[in-house]
Amino acid sequence: MPKSKAIVAAMLLVAAIPLTMAATYTSASAAPTSMTVAEAPGATPNYIFPFMSCAYDTSNNVNYLQRLLYQPLYWFGAGSSTAEVPSLSLASDPVFSRSRTTATLTVKPWRFADGQYVTGRSVMFFLNLWVADPTGFCPFEPGLGIPGELRGATAVGNTVHLYFTRPVNPTWMVSDFLSLVTPLPEAWDRTSASTAANCSAGAPRVAATVATCRAVGAYLESIATATTTFTNGFWRSGVDGPWILSALDSSGNATFGVNHGYSGTVHPHLSTFNEVAYRSATQELRDLESGALNVGNLDLSSLTSAAAQVNPTTNAVQAIAPTDTVSAVSPWSIGYIPFNFGAADSERAIVEQPYVRAAMQMAIDQASIVRNLFGGYAVPGSGPLPVGATTTSGTSTPATNGYDPSTAATNLKSHGWQMSGGVLVCENPGGGVAQCGAGIAAGTSMTLTLLLPNTSPLFVHEMDVLVTDWKSIGIDVNLQFASFNQVVTTCSTSASAQLCTWDTGWSYAPSALPTGEALFATTGLANVGAYSSTSVDDLIRQTLQAPVSLARYAAVVSTQLPALFIPQADVLAETSKNLQSVVGLAPNPLGSFTPAYYHW
Repeated sequence: MPKSKAIVAAMLLVAAIPLTMAATYTSASAAPTSMTVAEAPGATPNYIFPFMSCAYDTSNNVNYLQRLLYQPLYWFGAGSSTAEVPSLSLASDPVFSRSRTTATLTVKPWRFADGQYVTGRSVMFFLNLWVADPTGFCPFEPGLGIPGELRGATAVGNTVHLYFTRPVNPTWMVSDFLSLVTPLPEAWDRTSASTAANCSAGAPRVAATVATCRAVGAYLESIATATTTFTNGFWRSGVDGPWILSALDSSGNATFGVNHGYSGTVHPHLSTFNEVAYRSATQELRDLESGALNVGNLDLSSLTSAAAQVNPTTNAVQAIAPTDTVSAVSPWSIGYIPFNFGAADSERAIVEQPYVRAAMQMAIDQASIVRNLFGGYAVPGSGPLPVGATTTSGTSTPATNGYDPSTAATNLKSHGWQMSGGVLVCENPGGGVAQCGAGIAAGTSMTLTLLLPNTSPLFVHEMDVLVTDWKSIGIDVNLQFASFNQVVTTCSTSASAQLCTWDTGWSYAPSALPTGEALFATTGLANVGAYSSTSVDDLIRQTLQAPVSLARYAAVVSTQLPALFIPQADVLAETSKNLQSVVGLAPNPLGSFTPAYYHW
């Protein structure tokens, strides 16, 4: 789930890459070559303007199209790292005032393909569009960051000054908001093909600017889905990245060539590269097997212990093609199962008991799931932060309630529950220390419902394993299937489901700092279980306003358990053995795609 209205998969931080080497790496002396890579199955590139609603906010539109052509102010993610890559960023790191209420940044003197320089006005263009239409850009967070806390902004030459309504955490502002800002060319500042406008020169929040920018945004959005125009002069005029789009067919197959006017320091080694569109992961696996792809992802749900590509002894994934290698990375995301704290939940009194939630977490044999279901290609869930988060964001601390079904069963019985027919029943109602808890009547059965979509056989199998784990301590959980949208929208309003989940978990991408305002804040857009905790709200607020570690927040959430934390599967990439990259061949945790680093 991204940080606003849509749910997507995404990715995690491992060791930092040698960015200084990446920044100084130059083109290889060998003759230019090409490579072929796979787009994510099921969603072909269909929107080119880098300001889009959640309906178009897909990896294929952002990472495999827009960001290859149009560079963001700050680029995060290369190789297996989620760190900022200065050599790919369009601006120098901003300087914040002591009060953290203002910031000043300088745009690098890069050029658009039409010859115009990228300037502060190019930044203002995007900011003015965002202020004028906050919900039109998918990563919108009501009242927070940009535009919520942006009081004003000015630009003179290459310098941009930002003014905030209150102190902000500089790391959060840069990694989660300014990294989303894409400087735009004045050639796009128009309300029709023949009518120029002045959105880029206005001041934010001024009525005239808002009106003009809404009209400009409406025009650009109206033409951004016409895929036959993606290679024309209009969209090419705004290119400031290392690539140009040479061709895009009706199926979504794309060809990219080198932007020879690119101003950055990381120039492509390849003369072209091709992207292949797929409707399913199965089709992609066939092309990997035949050698038609140089870079592709492996879908764990398509790999079984009986498949030729899994070693039957070690259960390790092997390359499908003998000329390929496989690399893995933990994604910048978490696997989790939110509880339903909504007023409509008929069994809310049970899940409101901290000891019940702790017992359910302790009953999950994550090590066995990682080993037997994912062949070792997963990481156990330990809290709200991706495993491997840097000390800057606060390392995700292991949950204190690790696998211990014996203790879980004992704790449940100590609170007035007794086993009857294999299921716990409340025999000592009341709110006392040794009682079931407020609102739980005598004779109540520990029977719960988990709402989920039937989207992946592997995921459903995992949930079946969890049901068995919980049954072992007397908690009877029934699986109830619904569409993905129904699960997300009805979790906190359902009268029958006490838990809900989906196979993609929660992705923090494109945000490089995994703060919790969307997930677990009382007003969070993605707080699907309607969890509310004053202490968690306060801790989240602190992480947004000052450069503090996320460790305390993570520890409290791991203890309160507004959700159960489960294993998060790795992302696997299969790559031709002869293909190389200065930043490594592992897929990027944030989903960032950097083909300029590849070479043969």
